Amino acid sequence: MGLSFIVACASLPPSLWAAFRLFNGLGSLDFWLALWVALVGFTVAFCSSEPYCSKTTWLLGKSSQHGTVPVWSFCVFAPYHLGLRIKLWAARKLFLTSEPLYNKVLPGWFIGGWPSSPNHLPPGRPSVLDLTCELPKTHTNRYMCIPVWDTRVPSLPQIDEGVDWALKEYQRNGAVYVHCAHGHGRSAMLLSGCLMKSGEASSLDHALAMMTKVRPLVKLSNRQRRQMEKWAELRTWQQAQPKNGRGASMDVNATAAGAAPGLRRVASEMDTTV
Repeated sequence: MGLSFIVACASLPPSLWAAFRLFNGLGSLDFWLALWVALVGFTVAFCSSEPYCSKTTWLLGKSSQHGTVPVWSFCVFAPYHLGLRIKLWAARKLFLTSEPLYNKVLPGWFIGGWPSSPNHLPPGRPSVLDLTCELPKTHTNRYMCIPVWDTRVPSLPQIDEGVDWALKEYQRNGAVYVHCAHGHGRSAMLLSGCLMKSGEASSLDHALAMMTKVRPLVKLSNRQRRQMEKWAELRTWQQAQPKNGRGASMDVNATAAGAAPGLRRVASEMDTTV
């Protein structure tokens, strides 16, 4: 079930209420409030739909360089931001109580959901690879953001960028946290790429099995699986024999041919005073 469908369904009640109030007085406060909520919801639903999702990750104003979401976004898109926070809280507190925010897949490799504060990050001050376009950065760790709508897929060049950055950070820092909103889909895509390219996993299924062993709710959608299979098939390193064990040699400096040079990325420097 895609994000656009979920948000569109949530927008139906306020839109119906606004339509009902339209015939009973335009000046009523509840009409304008319902209309605002409905317009925000349908705008997000439209922009996150399959045909437009790769071109509209800018909608909520999140900075790809700094991971910040501006104040105007919280004001204009307040119904969506509030609904998202309620959804995250409910998922973690009411429905998924047995699942921690993050899990360690291998020493130095973590997967999980959005850290709402620095205290929610894994130990060891890991570098953070963020796959969300809807949630702000809340920490000062080394950081890269690849903005992707929930339930959607990053492009092949974006996967290259994220995987190469994470492998470099793993060599430099010894720990990397890959997260999306819940830690089930977008983050699993990129971490599976890291595990395959580093030689820790011999295939996509092997990488997913490593993740589901510690985080059972990890699951790629059909579109996400096809994208990762396509990415693996097109990469020349996949033809080499996988290395055994951690610390296997890898060429993380080589970026696949055709990678978009305009991709925005950042690695904000670690606070050396900590």
